[in-house]
Amino acid sequence: MLVRILSILMFTLVACGGLQKKLDSELVVDVGLLDSAYGSPYLSLDSVTIFRNDSLLTVWLPQNNQRDTLLVYPNAAQYNFKFKNVLGNVVEKSVSAENSQRKNTTLFLDSTDYRKHLDESWIAKLKDTETIKFVFNLQGCFNAGKDSVLLSRNEGAYFLQYGKEERKLNKEDIEYLTKFECELPLLPDQGFCTFTETYTMTYGSLKKEYVDSDCCWNGTQRFFTYFGFKRQN
Repeated sequence: MLVRILSILMFTLVACGGLQKKLDSELVVDVGLLDSAYGSPYLSLDSVTIFRNDSLLTVWLPQNNQRDTLLVYPNAAQYNFKFKNVLGNVVEKSVSAENSQRKNTTLFLDSTDYRKHLDESWIAKLKDTETIKFVFNLQGCFNAGKDSVLLSRNEGAYFLQYGKEERKLNKEDIEYLTKFECELPLLPDQGFCTFTETYTMTYGSLKKEYVDSDCCWNGTQRFFTYFGFKRQN
């Protein structure tokens, strides 16, 4: 699966002995995506605040359309990276760089804290013969449309129906759909995009609605791309 690499940070850790430098370890940090279906032109890395052993090391500010490389020469240590994800939430990632070791790690721009909303998931509570309706309403200067998808459960199996198409969900599908549901409450309160996406979920007499006007989460596109449904509206 093609991962869009937005920037590369390379940290070469060097131990100094007099005038001679000896390679201690190397930490290569990529910036990419967990879900390749994003592809938003507005998706970018704002900045990365880097800590070494809990002390501020630097704030890296990438330039647009550049593949920047940052070189520093600390000792092997514990590194902590703080950056904003596609929802504008601050994400932290810690990496330990040991002596005489080369390590690769990736800062994923679509990492989220969706797990803290798992207890609120309607999908996890869905019982046999019950349904959850997803409505996608798109409004913009050059594009608009409305679609709906129905999730049902029958004898313990989950089914997703779009128009005349129906798909039986496997474990990975359910996990993806649950993550989608639990990321909705994390959408930013406001955005600066002229294109808005409204997501409405209905479960029995219950209803919840979320609006995204930030042009980064790309929920509708990713939802239909993942499940292989060709949008009709």
